[in-house]
Amino acid sequence: MIQHLYNVGHSSYDSFAGLEPVRIAVKWCTQSNSHDCGVFLMRHMECYMGELPYRWKSGLDVEGPNQVKQLQMLRNNYTAKFLLSDINLRRSFVIADCEKFNALDVKERTRLLQYVDVNKEKRLASI
Repeated sequence: MIQHLYNVGHSSYDSFAGLEPVRIAVKWCTQSNSHDCGVFLMRHMECYMGELPYRWKSGLDVEGPNQVKQLQMLRNNYTAKFLLSDINLRRSFVIADCEKFNALDVKERTRLLQYVDVNKEKRLASI
């Protein structure tokens, strides 16, 4: 961030230039999750109210299966908010696709969701 302030010639650069970042130890810190940084960032912006680190409650569990479920739920919620936002120019197309999906019978929806899950890793690897 400090480098960005310098690059754009921002007036507050001098205030931050000599500061060293401090990493806060939080109970929900992860060792093996390097792909959910955006979800963590969104959650942190949502729930941090300026309290001291030991009083900060994000609602996230320690790293493990329960946290994985929490992050998936948050990812789904944030994605839905982005896609269904009034400022999304493609919002009507998203809603139409959702309505088409919901009109499918349960077996077909389940098949499509399983297909997406199975092929997700392949799609991500190709990016």
